[in-house]
Amino acid sequence: MEENRSYHLRSLVLAATGGIVLSLCLALLLQHPLPLEKRNPSPGFGWSWDFDYESAMREPGPLPDEGVGRAASLPVGHMILPLNESVAVAGLEIIYRGASGSGKFRLDVIIPVLDPTFAYSHELSEKESRKEFRLVDERFKITAIGPRTLALQHLSP
Repeated sequence: MEENRSYHLRSLVLAATGGIVLSLCLALLLQHPLPLEKRNPSPGFGWSWDFDYESAMREPGPLPDEGVGRAASLPVGHMILPLNESVAVAGLEIIYRGASGSGKFRLDVIIPVLDPTFAYSHELSEKESRKEFRLVDERFKITAIGPRTLALQHLSP
């Protein structure tokens, strides 16, 4: 009979120990859940969840062709001016500064021959620039205006 009691006592202790170990394991798992994969969606642009918008913005875009500020796919004389970046054209450095009021935008022109540190500011309306305008002795025409870029055509030979 004593053997029967010890068998029941051993079974009870083993079951209690197993229950305690199992409950501790479950408590640890539930206390610190595994973190989910970090995702950075950019809604509104049709990109998938796998697209990394931040690293795409840090990586440089296509390099300008021949250092004139025009991409390889643009015709001769056409160029794209990114916002707040200097583009060299015919001895001038032109910087697109963006919108500066209702229907107006601003260009800064640096003439390296005169003073490479001073920028001459020009504010133009969209209507004026669609025809033709002059910066120093060069003729230009705006083909497209965007919030971050300006498409410009150099008309002087």
